[in-house]
Amino acid sequence: MDDIKRVKFVFNVFEDLTRLRICLFLAEKGQQNVTEICNFLEMNQSAISHHLQLLRLVRLVNLERRGKYHYYHLINCDSFSVAVRLLEQIEQAAKDGGRLTKSPSQVEPPLENHQSQLPKRVNSPRG
Repeated sequence: MDDIKRVKFVFNVFEDLTRLRICLFLAEKGQQNVTEICNFLEMNQSAISHHLQLLRLVRLVNLERRGKYHYYHLINCDSFSVAVRLLEQIEQAAKDGGRLTKSPSQVEPPLENHQSQLPKRVNSPRG
């Protein structure tokens, strides 16, 4: 997957603010259990578990079971980092009068030649 497609995919996953907040929390705090994520986001376990399941489906987080507790951590930080760096470039461009200092292909070094089996879009059901 080239950089632009990877960034597009990550942005699609983060259309829902809750999924973005979960990933930012895990990026900052490291491995956390569901209760800690629920407490941080002030949401119920059912809702958080749904978002974590979607993040697992697209291979951005992984689950480790320890007894009755489930711990989650980021596993695909490179895709997340590409998106963050691209946003930083766009923010800097806005400050510099609308010009990027680097082309999008310079945001991250080229990737290995492998194709992911990830779905094109993940939407949470609206109930």
